[in-house]
Amino acid sequence: MSSPSGVVKRIDNATLLRGRRVESIAGRILRGVERHFESIDDRFVQLEAELRRHAGVLIEQIIHGLHTVAETVVANTEAISQRRLRLDVR
Repeated sequence: MSSPSGVVKRIDNATLLRGRRVESIAGRILRGVERHFESIDDRFVQLEAELRRHAGVLIEQIIHGLHTVAETVVANTEAISQRRLRLDVR
C-alpha cells in the first residue's frame, strides 16, 4: 500500500499535467484570437486607406462642380449686365 504522501504526490502530478494541458489549449485559443484581431486590424487599415482615397476623389469632384457653378454664375451675371445696358440704350 502506498503512503499518504505518495498519493498526494500522484494527485499533484496529475493536477499539474492537467493544468498544463489546459494552459496549452488556452494558449492556442488565445493565439488564434490574437491572429484574428490582427487580421481585423489589418482590414481596418486597408478600409481607412480606401475611404481616404474615395473621399479625396469625391472632394475633387465637388470642387470641380463648385468651380463650374461659379463660372456659370459669373457668365450669367455678365450676360444680364450686357442685356440691361442694351435695354437702357433703347
